[in-house]
Amino acid sequence: MSEEKLTFKKKFLFGLSAFPDQLTYQIFQFLIFTFYFTVVKIPLLLMIITYIIWGIWNAVNDPMLGALSERTKHREKWEKGGFIYSFR
Repeated sequence: MSEEKLTFKKKFLFGLSAFPDQLTYQIFQFLIFTFYFTVVKIPLLLMIITYIIWGIWNAVNDPMLGALSERTKHREKWEKGGFIYSFR
C-alpha cells in the first residue's frame, strides 16, 4: 500500500462520486413510500414498523455477509467485488 498523501481535490471528488448513488436511492425510497401509502393504502404505522425491522435486519445481516465475502478462497480468480476476472 502506498503512502501517497491525498489532496483535498481527490477527497472531494471521491465524496462527490457518492452523490448520484444516494440521489437515486433517496428518489426510489420516496416514490416507493408514496406508492405504498397512497395507492396500496398501507397504514403509516405499519410502514414505519417495517422500515425499523428492515433497518435492524440490515444492521445485523450486512456486516455478516461482508465478512463472508472477504473470506472467499477464490480471490485470484474473482478479486474483490466480483467484477475483475482473470482468464487463464
